[in-house]
Amino acid sequence: LCASADIPSLELQVSDLETQLVDAVTEWASFHLAHQVVEGTLARYQRERQPEVVQRAGALFEQVTDGRYTRLEVRGTEVIAINRAAQEVPASELSQGTTEQLYLCMRFALAESFSKTAALPLLLDDITVNADAGRLPRLAQMIATVAETHQVLVFSCQDRMVELLQQADPNARVITLPGSGTGTARIGAVS
Repeated sequence: LCASADIPSLELQVSDLETQLVDAVTEWASFHLAHQVVEGTLARYQRERQPEVVQRAGALFEQVTDGRYTRLEVRGTEVIAINRAAQEVPASELSQGTTEQLYLCMRFALAESFSKTAALPLLLDDITVNADAGRLPRLAQMIATVAETHQVLVFSCQDRMVELLQQADPNARVITLPGSGTGTARIGAVS
């Protein structure tokens, strides 16, 4: 056995496998550490900033829904809307238009939170296309209110929404883009 020609080859294979094992353990340790850092950062965010953001988004959502939903909660990765009767409705069970409005309120609340360090412009593309006609004026007013402290660009092909934005903020600029089909693309620059 000691004189076998297979021994050096097998020793090389063992050495190669040991190196691969060390590399795999090092890579796992790096990923594990990164995971812990991300989890810690997420926990800190949820503890320190999320309550403020979610509370503000809930207030905006209450305004948009005319009081139908009174607050929001975030549980894990799910957003829960709570109505006047204290019933919990997961965002996934809301209508498409209401879900879009909920996440718009979340975006506005996040923008307000981040503006404490750097004001960011907001680009909104046909955000009201699935909104009920009754909510459009409240959405336009909310956008105009946000535009008091942020630059907001609203891309819309809905003439009614552009009119409501102009009513909510008479200083809003409207830029009409050349039509590319049946509708005319318009940009409401609320700032």
